[in-house]
Amino acid sequence: MKQEVDAAVAAARTDPTVARSLFDLARYGCRDAADVDRLLSTFTELGIPTGTLGHQPTATHLG
Repeated sequence: MKQEVDAAVAAARTDPTVARSLFDLARYGCRDAADVDRLLSTFTELGIPTGTLGHQPTATHLG
């Protein structure tokens, strides 16, 4: 399973369609805006561009 996740993350780094699909899947468990902000941060930490995901961090979590 780890290999599949690693492959999906690697693909998401270069393919915006894969990134959006992975984001939508991961976002399913988010309960509020703070959860989405943490997910966006995780994507950034993993090197997945977030600009094409259609979501921006909330003002309270911009730092």
